[in-house]
Amino acid sequence: MGQVYYYSIYGLTVESEIPFLEANCRKSEEVSQDVIIRFGSMPEYIKVDKQEGNKNTISKQGYVWFSYDGVGDILVEKGERITLELQQDADYELTKAMLLGSALGIVLIQREIIAIHSGAVVIHNKAVLVCGNSGAGKSTIIHELVKRGHLFLADDTVAIHGTKQLVAAPAYPQQKLCVDTVTRENYDTNTLTILNEERQKYAISRRDIFAEKEHPIGGLFYISLSDTDRLTIKEVVGHKKLAIIINNLYLTDIYKVLGLSPLFFKKCLEFANMIPIYEIERPCGLSTEQDIVKFIENEVV
Repeated sequence: MGQVYYYSIYGLTVESEIPFLEANCRKSEEVSQDVIIRFGSMPEYIKVDKQEGNKNTISKQGYVWFSYDGVGDILVEKGERITLELQQDADYELTKAMLLGSALGIVLIQREIIAIHSGAVVIHNKAVLVCGNSGAGKSTIIHELVKRGHLFLADDTVAIHGTKQLVAAPAYPQQKLCVDTVTRENYDTNTLTILNEERQKYAISRRDIFAEKEHPIGGLFYISLSDTDRLTIKEVVGHKKLAIIINNLYLTDIYKVLGLSPLFFKKCLEFANMIPIYEIERPCGLSTEQDIVKFIENEVV
């Protein structure tokens, strides 16, 4: 084993053979590690899956394996260990993105920690979650909130911890922006890291405005696109709150295989009951970002 590095990510302590300059370091002697990331070879049962032409396995026996072009094989076991077998000429930045995103997201699922596919900032010392389908503009709204001076908490995945009081744990201080936002905001692309050349996602450091501790949750704002000609905002009540939580869990395809345990379902129900949730329908083709940002700021008190 070579040198190891220690980080705090999603409220978990991570020991890794891969350095993550994007993440917040911590001293190794502070606490025991929740998750260990190691280079290694895939076990025989994964090799059999690969020979049969599979690209992933979601097992009810406590492991998830997936193969990703440009990276290699990643095996996540029992919410405690991630094994990485790199392919030749693996893309280093893409490898880190897959570990920080999908692999650690699977760890959260295996630990039955609620993980919302959402960005988050801190407003009035409360975590504010912004989620929505691809193209709805959640990253743009998070970017606008950060520009207005709010601390950055998470880009794509928000881990929810606690019982009597639920809190959102900080992810890591990096935001992914699409090429349209990067161009509009006049970022110098020569100084940015490309995380996904096909979708042209750029990595923006948020270390100088990163919220390094967990925060109680002030609300969840679900954004969708609409064919209407005006912006519509309404508070969600009743069973629809739970539906929004379930539908916006990170890596929902894994839940389709594993299902939701009674304990995890109860956690989601309590989460839905404890926080305000708003549904925001924004019209296609109209610039409504500033109206949405102002509404979010006014609602979180």
